[in-house]
Amino acid sequence: MNAASHADLPPALLVTCGFDMLRDVGHAYARKLAATGNDLTDVHHPDLPHGIVEMTMHSQACLEATGSIATLLGERLAARS
Repeated sequence: MNAASHADLPPALLVTCGFDMLRDVGHAYARKLAATGNDLTDVHHPDLPHGIVEMTMHSQACLEATGSIATLLGERLAARS
């Protein structure tokens, strides 16, 4: 976050949630990546908490969000090969 430059970084998939103590930091980092022209996919789940991947056994919404993130990541990786 405090790097001298955020230019020329590899593609990024940034995921934030509405009930996440790191949400504002994630949004600020996304703005820095976007401002320097990085390839950024920014996903926000406004109704979910931090740690959605660890909560998939307890929440259908977290399971669905994790599945969509995995699909998106797979698509992004496949496009690069």
